Amino acid sequence: MAKIERRWSVTTYIPVREVFAVMEQLVTLPLQFEPLSSSKARGIEVIRRGFFGGWGGRLRNPHFFECTAVEAPEGTLVQVEATASRWVVSRAEEFVTVLTRGAGDPYGIYRDGRIQPGEVTLVASWAGTGYELYSEPSFTARRGPAIYTATPLFAVEVQRGRFVRVETKDGISGYVEADQLVMAPALAVRAP
Repeated sequence: MAKIERRWSVTTYIPVREVFAVMEQLVTLPLQFEPLSSSKARGIEVIRRGFFGGWGGRLRNPHFFECTAVEAPEGTLVQVEATASRWVVSRAEEFVTVLTRGAGDPYGIYRDGRIQPGEVTLVASWAGTGYELYSEPSFTARRGPAIYTATPLFAVEVQRGRFVRVETKDGISGYVEADQLVMAPALAVRAP
């Protein structure tokens, strides 16, 4: 393996799983995404241009960038290390930039997407699958009855932390992870 040349340390307010989701999206050829553990992953070089500009060949010292993300009280602590390769360092810098852009970026991971009181629905990936409500705003809380994407839901209060308190038309209430909800449109239409 090549020697580490650059290091970055940042604190971000997205969970660890989203840090690695962002990293996976940024790692493209000639790099490959490799999860190493629940708190560590890397983008490692799998192909390199040769002397005459063609891709291929076996790599003796592949370049890589590695990310370690750990949850802490102040947010998610992220450490990124990269080897001395222009391509790898530029990908690592882009990754760190995405994590540190902040709330002013309307398209990034920090956009203000808090769920407001009103009609909501489960994200489409839950179609046909029941999502069991949490009894309290905690991942260790007891799970309750299942709701579906077609279940009419109402967010009772503004999102606090990672959970939103919801209520069904039948009066069943509980908590749902905020990233599993979207605001329901006033009028559902289909594009022609």
